[in-house]
Amino acid sequence: MRSLFLPSLVCVAFAADPRDLQRAKSKVPRAGWKGSDFDSMSQVLNGHMQKMFPKTKPCSEWTAKELQDYQPHHTMGCTHFDGSARAPAPPMRDLAKGAFVEFLAMLLFVYFGCGSAASNAHWDPAGEWDSASVTIIAFQFGLGITVLAYATAHTSGGHINCAVTLALTIVGSCHPLRAIAYVVAQLLGSIAGAALLLATTSPSSDRTGGLGSNGRQTADVTIGNALIAEIMGTALLCFVVLESAVNGEAVTTEGESMIPGNKQNLAPIPIGLAVFMAHVLCIPITGCSINPTRSFGPAVVSGTWSDHWIWWVGPLSGAALASLVWLVLKKFDGKSSPAAEESTTKPTTKSPTSASDKGKGVDLPPPQVDKLAGVAV
Repeated sequence: MRSLFLPSLVCVAFAADPRDLQRAKSKVPRAGWKGSDFDSMSQVLNGHMQKMFPKTKPCSEWTAKELQDYQPHHTMGCTHFDGSARAPAPPMRDLAKGAFVEFLAMLLFVYFGCGSAASNAHWDPAGEWDSASVTIIAFQFGLGITVLAYATAHTSGGHINCAVTLALTIVGSCHPLRAIAYVVAQLLGSIAGAALLLATTSPSSDRTGGLGSNGRQTADVTIGNALIAEIMGTALLCFVVLESAVNGEAVTTEGESMIPGNKQNLAPIPIGLAVFMAHVLCIPITGCSINPTRSFGPAVVSGTWSDHWIWWVGPLSGAALASLVWLVLKKFDGKSSPAAEESTTKPTTKSPTSASDKGKGVDLPPPQVDKLAGVAV
């Protein structure tokens, strides 16, 4: 039975001729499939790939990178905003690891970021924010994101913000299942970080009176003022994330995305600077959220819920706005994807499929492999 399963799967997936199934079956030992048996399976697969993609080189010549990147055109559906395939569903082990890292990163971000606000907030006699205090708190939040993004980019992608997660999901760099797991982990991490901060500070040392919770900072700040500030601050952050960490052509990358990545990348530096910029402007207006999950934990632990909906609607709207702006930029680029562009610059592989094609260069559709099953899909 096992000897029939894999060739049957291949033949069904590519509408194979039953005679191909019989030929594949005749080459399979009765003991079951082994590594060498994939050679016979690739012959069947190659025949049907040649029918579907006449300019495709034989499957036996695919490299490991091509197999990893390949996704058939007829199953692509909605694509990434840069023209490549959207992020696939993550394996459960990878998803659990990424979610745990997001939980830990948010815990640390809230503890040290909101902790800096709680201990360094200062107002002048007129009730206005002291500029030195604003600078210290803004620098702490920006530096915190930079440090934590560098620490987590290779495991979770370094979201540490559900608004960033939303933007990455919209453009196609984050699978919805991963997004849901990350948001839940971020919310729990925010609560845990705020609880630890409560255990660290005394009522007299918490100068904000709410563990750094957000709120309209003066009586003349309207809901409209707060929403615009949060939308613009989050749009700045998400735009910088998309252009410096996701865009493979950015000067901060080596030709591929950081989300997630495992290579040298400078993207966390401009991302942290964008957070710093947003805080310098928004702290005197809203206390600066630009991160709904950062605002959630302190609100839960301190019971500060005034205007809390603003810290969700504003940042999430800013993330959606930045994603749409980035889509417009991709349309202006007129390019499919960094991977597609790279394939056009490399020498083509000679693989004649017929007499008329003999000697011609061929372009291979980028392959993708289901890492769990180990079978090209």
